[in-house]
Amino acid sequence: MTDSSIPFARDPESGPPVSRGRLGALLWIACETMVFAGLVGTFILARFSAPMWPAPYMDGGVQVLPKKVGLLIPVVNAVVLTVATLYAMRASRAAREGNEAQVRAALKRVSLFGVAFLALVFAELKIEGDRGLSLQAGIYGSFIILITMVHAIHVLAGLVWHWVILRRPLTLPLGEVNRDRIEVVTLWWGYVTVVWYLLLGLLHFV
Repeated sequence: MTDSSIPFARDPESGPPVSRGRLGALLWIACETMVFAGLVGTFILARFSAPMWPAPYMDGGVQVLPKKVGLLIPVVNAVVLTVATLYAMRASRAAREGNEAQVRAALKRVSLFGVAFLALVFAELKIEGDRGLSLQAGIYGSFIILITMVHAIHVLAGLVWHWVILRRPLTLPLGEVNRDRIEVVTLWWGYVTVVWYLLLGLLHFV
């Protein structure tokens, strides 16, 4: 019996339609999307259930109206993540061209912008904390801090991933750059950037 007579016969050297690394990253992103969907869904319910927003809360028997979080740092952070994603795309392009030096240089820049993002997040929380924002400051403060920190953890995960990659060889046994690994990293940074833009619109304009 020839291969042509076997249903769905495939060249064993052609590889799977989607690489294992990319498939794993897509499954991971799907799981993390469910986490964000749960947080966002709960926020929307709380937002539209409250008679006014930011919702007031009681502190020592006194009703307190929390101040709305500033928009400047979140917008700057959106730009920071966008630039990080562009550098990740540059790393992916360099990997396709087989230029390991450019891949490493681009990934290092992505890491720098990731660190800048986290620094700005903590600066924002410090500034807003001085203005009264905290987990005890009603549902508004709780959601702002919780959602922001969950996203920051995802950015930190991307940075840890980068450090692991940069400490290991980027080339395969035949000498070509491991494109799949770099493209998965690019996919992750694109994901956290898109999520940040969605959260920016949700938390500050809804």
